[in-house]
Amino acid sequence: MSGFALRGGSMRLVCSPQLNPRDVLALREAEELRHALDQAVEKEIRAMLAAPATLPVVRLLSTLIVAGALEIKLSYPLSERGIFHDKLGIFVDEAGDVVSFRGSANETMEAWDRDANAEGFEAFKSWAGGTDAERVTRHRRYFENLWSDRLEKLVVCGLGERAWTLLEAYAHPDGVEGAVEEVRDLVVGDRTSARTRRPVLQEHQSTIVENWFAAGCRGIVDHVTGAGKTISALEITRRWLGERGPVIVFVPSILLAKQWVREIERYFTPGEVALLQAHSEGDDWRQSLRDFTTGDGDFGPRITIATYATGSTPGFIDRVEPCDDLLVVADEVHRAGSPNYQRMMELDAGARLGLSATPERFGDPTGTAAIFRYFGQILAPTFTIADGIRCGRLVPYDYHVRIVEFTDTEWEQWTELTEQIAPLFARQKTKGDHGETVTHSARLQQLLIRRARIKKQAVNKIAIAADVVADAFDEGDRWLVYCDSQTQLQAVREALEARGINADEYHSAMSGARDETLEHFEARGGVLVAIKCLDEGIDIPVTDHALILASSVNSREFIQRRGRVLRAHPAAMKFSATIYDTLVSAPGGSARGVVLRAELDRALVFAATARNAAVKMQLARLSSLADLGGDDSEDDENEE
Repeated sequence: MSGFALRGGSMRLVCSPQLNPRDVLALREAEELRHALDQAVEKEIRAMLAAPATLPVVRLLSTLIVAGALEIKLSYPLSERGIFHDKLGIFVDEAGDVVSFRGSANETMEAWDRDANAEGFEAFKSWAGGTDAERVTRHRRYFENLWSDRLEKLVVCGLGERAWTLLEAYAHPDGVEGAVEEVRDLVVGDRTSARTRRPVLQEHQSTIVENWFAAGCRGIVDHVTGAGKTISALEITRRWLGERGPVIVFVPSILLAKQWVREIERYFTPGEVALLQAHSEGDDWRQSLRDFTTGDGDFGPRITIATYATGSTPGFIDRVEPCDDLLVVADEVHRAGSPNYQRMMELDAGARLGLSATPERFGDPTGTAAIFRYFGQILAPTFTIADGIRCGRLVPYDYHVRIVEFTDTEWEQWTELTEQIAPLFARQKTKGDHGETVTHSARLQQLLIRRARIKKQAVNKIAIAADVVADAFDEGDRWLVYCDSQTQLQAVREALEARGINADEYHSAMSGARDETLEHFEARGGVLVAIKCLDEGIDIPVTDHALILASSVNSREFIQRRGRVLRAHPAAMKFSATIYDTLVSAPGGSARGVVLRAELDRALVFAATARNAAVKMQLARLSSLADLGGDDSEDDENEE
C-alpha cells in the first residue's frame, strides 16, 4: 500500500461496520441508519486506539485517508436481516486496462489459510473481450452506483465528521512511509534502528525541491507555518551535500539553532554529516569554520548552523571563502534584510535558499529588495493556511474577537500623535508616487512606534485577558498569551493569579530555564504568557488556544502567531484550535464601537479561514461603524 500510495494511487472502499441487529430493526429511516453507522465506526476506531498493538494500524489508515490515497464509505441494508457483505474489487491502471474480481474470501487468516475456510474468487480482465469484458463493465457499473448511493435497499454514506476528525488527528507526521514503518515494526520488529527514518515528502515539498534546482539553485520557499519548510530544506541540503559541497544554515536564535540540530539528527543517519554550531554560546567554531565551509570535497558532507547575530559579524564572514559549491540556507529569511544582519548576504555562495511564511519585510521595501536580490524569487508552489488545513498539516480553528476601549488618556495621546504623523506621512506618500523607493524618516518612524505602543499596551487589555482565560480555560488546555512588553506580561500574570489561574512566563530575558519551561508546558499544559520571541520558528504544536494582546498589523507577526497555534499534533489528541484576538477601539461616547481600521484588517485575515461564520458577521458590523476612509498611516510600522 505504501508504494501504491506514493506512486499516486488512490483507492475507494465501501465497507460495513458492526451494528446491533436489534438496533437496526428500529432504524427505519436512511438518515437514522447513517447516524448509527457513524457512531459504530467511531466506536470501532476508539477501540483500536485504546489497544497499543493496533495503534500503528490506525495511524496508517488515517495517513492514507489524509494523503488522499484512500476514501471510505459505509453501507448497510435497509432490510431487517443481514449486512452489506459484498466482495467485489476493481483495479484500473494508467492505460485504462481493468481487472475486476468477485468472490467469498474475507480478509482474515481463516479465509486465506488452505486448511481453514473453503473460499475463493474469480477475476476478469477488460482486454480479453467477450464475457470477461462484459463482467468487468457490469462490475464497474455496479460499483459506481453503489458508491453514489443509487442502489435500492442500501444506505451508503461517507465517514461522519466525528469519525473523520478522529482519524485525521492520528495521521503520521512523516507521511505514508513513516506510518508503514510503524506497522512493519509491529509485525516483524524494528529493522530500521541502524538507519534514519527519513520522511517521505508531500507533493508540495517535492515540487518545491525540484523547482529550486530548476531555478539555478536559488529561490525562496513561501510556505505557511506547519507546511514542512524545514523538511524541504533538509532534502535540498541532502542532495546538495551528495552532489556539491558544504551548507551553512542561518537561524534567528540559539533556540531555533538547537531545533535545527534535532531535525538534522533525525533526517540523517549517525555519522552521515559533520555538524558545526556557530553562535554566541561558544567560540570553538572559530577554529573549524574555514574547514567546514571550504569547497574541498575531501572534508566530506558538512553543515554549519549559525545565528544571524553571529553570521553577520566580521569574525564569521571573513572565515568563509567565496565558493560556488557552498549552499546558504536562511530560515525566517525576512530577518536577513534587517540592517543589523544584511552583511551575511555578502557571502559569495553558489546556491542560496530562503525559508519564511512571510518573506517580505513589513514596511521595509529596501530590506525586502535586498533579500530577493540575494536569494532569488519566491518559488512555486506557495502553501497557505487553507492549504495546510485541507491537507491536515494544520488544524481547523475558531476565531473570536474582544473589543478593548482606549482610556481617555490613551485616546488623547493617540490623537495627538496622529496629528503629528499625518502631514509627515502625506509628504512621504507624495514622494512615493513618483516611483522611487521611500523609507520612513527617523522622526516619522519614531512617532509611529510611539503610537503603536499605546495600542499594544492599552491598559484595558489586562482585564480582558483575565476574563477570557477564566471563562474559557479547561484543565488540560495549553494556552499562549502573547504580550507586548515585560510590564504587560507581569500585569497579565498577576491578573490571572488573582482569578486562581497559574501562569508561566516565557521570554528572552527570563531568569529561569526556557527549555524546561517549554517541556513542562508541553507535558502538563496550562497557560504560558509570552513575548514575541515565540513568533518565529519554535515548534510548540501542542498549543490549542491563543490570546493575542500584542496587537500588530505586521503581517509577518500575526501570521506567525496564528501558525504557532494551528500546527497539528495527533499524539496530543489535538483536533482543533481557538484564537482570541483583542481589537482596540476609541473610548465611549459618540465614538463607541469604532475599531481602528488596521485592527479590522488583521481580524478579517484571521476570520477568512476560521470555521465559525459568526465572527465574520461581527466584523462586518464593526466595519460599517469604522471610518474606513481614514488615515492611511494608521500603524504603518517598519519591520525591526
